[in-house]
Amino acid sequence: MKLFKTIYIIAQYQENPEYWTDLVMRFSKYLTQKHDLRLIDGMQVVIINCHSSIHLGAYGNDARPEDREVGMRQTKALCAKIASEPQNELFMITRNDLTISSGTTGDLKTWQDNRSDIWKENVEIFTVEEAEKYIKMFNENRK
Repeated sequence: MKLFKTIYIIAQYQENPEYWTDLVMRFSKYLTQKHDLRLIDGMQVVIINCHSSIHLGAYGNDARPEDREVGMRQTKALCAKIASEPQNELFMITRNDLTISSGTTGDLKTWQDNRSDIWKENVEIFTVEEAEKYIKMFNENRK
């Protein structure tokens, strides 16, 4: 059976849905292009985030508390599933002051509850500024 390494990206959403969805999608694209067709530890890399699904209404209208609860349950279940495989990684984008939203805090807690190695390995933290820098550098190198 071939193993895949999944990189799951978490970041806030509700504070500014358009901005955060765009940032996470651009960071996902950067990671996908960086790792496409390259093996890490002998595994193909898959990049996953839930921002586009939330933004496009896959779980309903995120502004409605009932729909937001459905979305939170779905994204936490996905996070738990990804966390349960030891080869997978969590990438978290924080505000520049390193603070995170309550939703991101919940995702991080879900990851922690399903891992024993939370701060030792398999977690990378990026501020908005750092994520933007990586995206910009990658795009400039592709020209």
